Amino acid sequence: NSYGNGIYLFSSDCTTTNRAKVFNNMMSVSSLSNSAYNKGLYFSGCDHVDVYYNSVNQNGGSSTTNSGAALYVSGGGLLKISNNTFASEKSNVIYISTPSAITAMDYNNYYTDTLTNSKFAYWSGANPTNLAQLKQQDVTKNINSIYSNPWYLSFADLHVNSIDLNGTATPVTWITTDIDGDTRHATTPDIGADEFTPSAIDLGVVELVYPTEDQCGYLSADSITVKIIAYIAIFFH
Repeated sequence: NSYGNGIYLFSSDCTTTNRAKVFNNMMSVSSLSNSAYNKGLYFSGCDHVDVYYNSVNQNGGSSTTNSGAALYVSGGGLLKISNNTFASEKSNVIYISTPSAITAMDYNNYYTDTLTNSKFAYWSGANPTNLAQLKQQDVTKNINSIYSNPWYLSFADLHVNSIDLNGTATPVTWITTDIDGDTRHATTPDIGADEFTPSAIDLGVVELVYPTEDQCGYLSADSITVKIIAYIAIFFH
């Protein structure tokens, strides 16, 4: 779907005492089209919205156009966006056309593979290409935000096991559990929809090097070569 969105709020006009709440969601949006405009979280003309503890995976659009984003904000005001993890494969991780709409934005994780995507963010006319440049757009925001691969279990399953997301969010008093009903840590919760405990030793296969899928005629004595990654810092003895 070239125009599919995970969650789309349009002209949601709430109040100071009755704010809209978008939290503990996992969403993946994808399109094969380079002209796709799909967005994970899309807020257009919305006021008084709390956006906490969401995990977003966006794949679609083009690395050369502003045609999609994991987070898209246009118009509105008094949005608070914290403790989320936003990842995009082809487009901007975040697209903020109206920075003044956001009163608080911190403790988020932003990620794209810079080897395959030349875009990172759009901020009201500026195109920061990394987190350091994004922070310079507004020094009051994203002070504690990070850049890290969340290592989602799959495109659709956004549970994680990345030590960088563990304990690096900030508590929200009225959110005490995660998407699975697991209890949030009272003082150092995890970024994203999933509250988790990293494994003591956790290796994962990230690439099949040999054999390749287009080869045949293998023998039982042939070796298999894979590329693995340590999701957390470990030491072998």
